Amino acid sequence: MKDLLTPLLGAVGGVPDFSALFFTVNGSRFLIGDFINALLSFLMIAAVVYWAVILPVNTLMERMKGETPVGPTTRECPRCLSKIPQAARGCAFCTADVEPVSTDGATHLAPVARARERTRKLDESADDELKDALKSTRDELKGTARPTGSSVDRQPAQLEEP
Repeated sequence: MKDLLTPLLGAVGGVPDFSALFFTVNGSRFLIGDFINALLSFLMIAAVVYWAVILPVNTLMERMKGETPVGPTTRECPRCLSKIPQAARGCAFCTADVEPVSTDGATHLAPVARARERTRKLDESADDELKDALKSTRDELKGTARPTGSSVDRQPAQLEEP
């Protein structure tokens, strides 16, 4: 930098080397030329980094960036009034169940609603099976019904005499 670009700048300004510039105040020598050399070196390196790195990366990021969502992306929980995402089904703070809100006609929530309905039906059928099993176990314990496949239902084996 000092051997290549500074002499070129000095040729334009008339001084080939800024390091020779100085001034004195009360016998103290201030090397202003060295400061100018350091400042010019910093500015040139900053310009090269900006033009070679920052601008291309910003251009690439601008191309890769998608559309920004229109409208709010969060809403308040009806129970604790904390901020939650629009599509949230439950509050992360108070664990309250909330219905997701759609701003585009609920088109993106249709798969969620179908999955939720399937889960509800599976839960109901599992609940019915559990209720039946619990009832039969309770009846067995009370003695009102005999358990199927128990030794009470089996007849003793008959031995044939020869």
